[in-house]
Amino acid sequence: MKIGYARVITQQQNLDRQLSALEAEGCDLVYHEKAGGKDMGKRPELKQAIAALNPDTAALENNVSFL
Repeated sequence: MKIGYARVITQQQNLDRQLSALEAEGCDLVYHEKAGGKDMGKRPELKQAIAALNPDTAALENNVSFL
């Protein structure tokens, strides 16, 4: 299983490019959010994506600097 994560920092930004790229990579499940900052407590979708990982999953993120 492939799990994807996409994020933009502001509400005005668009997730479409990232979501399309993750879909093209064959992600079975994609978490996404519009949230800024380094505080993971304010990024519930990232927490859910991490919780969904297990040894049989691959994690994909379009921009590693966003993790």
